[in-house]
Amino acid sequence: MSKHKKRPPLIVSLGAKPDFLSNLQAHLNDLPLEHIQCSDSKKFLSISGSSEVIAVVAGADALDTEALNNLNKLREKNQSDASLIVLADSSDINNRLMELSESALTDILYLPLPPIVLKNKLINYLDLFERRNELSLALKELESNKRRLASDQQKLKILTSAVSEPIIFIDQDLMVRFWNSEAESFFGYTKFEVVNESLSLIHI
Repeated sequence: MSKHKKRPPLIVSLGAKPDFLSNLQAHLNDLPLEHIQCSDSKKFLSISGSSEVIAVVAGADALDTEALNNLNKLREKNQSDASLIVLADSSDINNRLMELSESALTDILYLPLPPIVLKNKLINYLDLFERRNELSLALKELESNKRRLASDQQKLKILTSAVSEPIIFIDQDLMVRFWNSEAESFFGYTKFEVVNESLSLIHI
């Protein structure tokens, strides 16, 4: 069974003027993004979770309390940090966005605005999105390696506990990496004294 290919990150437009969006879309064609236009903020919540929304480009007139609440629900639904880009005609928008004023996720761009300016901002968001995904994958791999190491250590402990002979493990640099209880009794050094020490420093 073939796996469904993950959709590219989304840019969602809400209440932005059609002529501006048409011009913007022409600038976005060369970016690995999908652009969806919403006429109603409620449609935020129907956006598929198979793709992550990295930015919502909204006209100032479309930003009422319901729209902001739906944006926050979208962030929670996708467990994302979707940025809000507000296209405003005047500085009056600041008073209407007080509840988001402490959020670094909000950018206010004043019209008239060349679409290339918005495109460059979206490129920055996309770069952050990709870096966050790379970090997430690296953390998952680290956790997987930690679990595998813990499992291997447990297996080693079970194996060596059943052996009544001294067992010593050293690495390529002659550093002691394992020292069982029989080795403690036989050589007179505890594992706390020798593990992670050079074998050349131990008189055995």
